[in-house]
Amino acid sequence: MKLINFIKGDKFFLLLVSFCFLVVFYFKLSKYYFHYDDAFIIYNYVRNLINGYGFVYHPNFTPVQGSSSFLYTILLALICKIFPFFEIYKIGLMFSVLCYIGILFILYFLFKERFKEIKIKERYTIFIISFSFQIPLLFSLGMDWLFVNIFLLLIIYLIYRKSTFVNIFILTALLPLVRFEFLFFLPPILISYFLVNKNIPNTLKLIIGPIVLSFFYLIFSKIYFGNFLPQTWLAKLLIPSEVSGVINWISFINYNKALLFIIIIFIVSFILILKQILLKLLSNKLFYIFFIFFFFSVIYTLILGFKGAPNMPWYYVTTFLFIQYIILYFCHLIFLKKKFFAYILLTVILISNTIVAVNFSESLVIKTKEFIINKRGHEDRREKIGIYLSKISDIENKKILVYEIGKIAYFSKAKIYDILGLVSPEAMIGLEKNDTLLTLLAVDPDYVIGVDSLMYFPMKFLDSKYFKENYVKTYQVDDYIVWKRVKNN
Repeated sequence: MKLINFIKGDKFFLLLVSFCFLVVFYFKLSKYYFHYDDAFIIYNYVRNLINGYGFVYHPNFTPVQGSSSFLYTILLALICKIFPFFEIYKIGLMFSVLCYIGILFILYFLFKERFKEIKIKERYTIFIISFSFQIPLLFSLGMDWLFVNIFLLLIIYLIYRKSTFVNIFILTALLPLVRFEFLFFLPPILISYFLVNKNIPNTLKLIIGPIVLSFFYLIFSKIYFGNFLPQTWLAKLLIPSEVSGVINWISFINYNKALLFIIIIFIVSFILILKQILLKLLSNKLFYIFFIFFFFSVIYTLILGFKGAPNMPWYYVTTFLFIQYIILYFCHLIFLKKKFFAYILLTVILISNTIVAVNFSESLVIKTKEFIINKRGHEDRREKIGIYLSKISDIENKKILVYEIGKIAYFSKAKIYDILGLVSPEAMIGLEKNDTLLTLLAVDPDYVIGVDSLMYFPMKFLDSKYFKENYVKTYQVDDYIVWKRVKNN
């Protein structure tokens, strides 16, 4: 009887869905490379941490902080050390999937009491719609963003469930190590804590942890890495916007017209929210907490855009998640009042999310026939070039200058410098003077790797007399070319 009740319950459903996700992602989708080149920057740091070289991009490099999520990198290295028989990038993918599933579990426990008011079939419907809304988030797998956001959701859970002050204090204090710019979410944490606990002294005490830890983190960073801020941040302040494609309202629409569905859903939801607030029908503080975080997440995304963040889906993750949380709340509310309308609304959301997911894959994947990112798998151009370089004798003592640094560095295990300066301080002079030939001269590489196009700012040195006289093409994959230095200076 207990077994039957368990099978009928929500926990069995959650476990079943989680198991299916683990199996599907690990055995089927891991070879399709949902993780991007950026993820391999973190993986290279992880590998060197495992091998005892410290927090460096390459064992022979001066320590350079190019990983935005310090805690994620350390934690991933620890997991990889425990399970050395798995590839680092596969563990990174699995870790993302676990965070993805963890978000569902935390949501379940947040909504658990309210779900008891509706039938089990309707609970399942809400969870299925919840998963559909996470479809676009699949394109951030392998990155640190799902870990960062489950961290935020866990803080919300502890606040809403009135956990001990110590637990909330510790997690809040770790924010700068999770992702330094996530200090931006300290105000909504403070507002939410006060909203639930009505305790001004403890609310103010929550500020102490992040500030103190930020101070020591910045001092450590200055002593160990030579800069207060990560090299990635310093470079992105100088990288021209045409390199990455800045997030803004115009590019939102031009880059992915399906995002209009999200905007429409947001407008409709916002109108419903205002109506419900005015009618005082929403007495649950969970909704207000979600809305406060959603408000700050939208501002956070826009700030990233104005600062030149690239037009990639992982920068939308936080906003996507809080939209989902609000819709989950309204799904529950509507099921209690107007079930027919609820199914119509959920169907529209499901269709919209599917369209968004398909358009993401169309927009982000070049030369791919199916709606799965980089289905060429091990034929990925950067990976093939990395493997090609790894077969060159004495490659670990060669200097290589590349446009995109992640996969090439990871698979070649060579001494890699990047033109964009994400992990290479030597590139800063080229960024500051808007002339990448200066970077080429500063690094003096044995090999240069990139696309043969002057349209790209990083490759402007291709037209220089110095480059034409000193480098010759030796290998090519698609539009990616390897040039080798033909004579010593």
